[in-house]
Amino acid sequence: MQRRTFLLSGAAIMAVPSAAAAQDIVDLGWVELLPGGGDVARPVPLQEHDEGGNALLVNDGDVPIREDLSGLRVRMVGYVTPMGFAPGSRSMRVDTFLLAPFTGACVHVPPPPANQLVLGHFPEGIELATRLSLDPVMIVGVLTAQKANVDVTVAGYQVAVESMEYVSDERSSNMDKYVWGAN
Repeated sequence: MQRRTFLLSGAAIMAVPSAAAAQDIVDLGWVELLPGGGDVARPVPLQEHDEGGNALLVNDGDVPIREDLSGLRVRMVGYVTPMGFAPGSRSMRVDTFLLAPFTGACVHVPPPPANQLVLGHFPEGIELATRLSLDPVMIVGVLTAQKANVDVTVAGYQVAVESMEYVSDERSSNMDKYVWGAN
């Protein structure tokens, strides 16, 4: 499916293929979001888990981000924390979310630093399921290196999502380069 952008010129509307539709997709792992490399964020070990305190901690929003990634059409795998729902979906389709390198970020454990969080915008939405924050998803979209304050955290990047799907068992063997433990 080719995405089109409509330009309004006087009374005429003309369809122009968007640059993102023609742009190659870059597979982006979590380590690539860190300027100069470094360690990918890890969840807090369970013995330190404290829902009353840790879940309300704000991440380190004052970390560098990779502005050179802005405008890239990327494919990423991560875990979703729902932030908003598609209108008329009766809270069944998530259209705004945080993508993180591990499950439970911002809900049950402290969020990772801002350069390890991506705020996703997906107008179509993805069906809410009990597995949403437990199973990884793969997104494709255009990345913007721009910090955004979201509820109790800061996301270092944003992505306009074109497609989003759960990563199935048969695809999991191809995920090694995306999963937080592998990079």
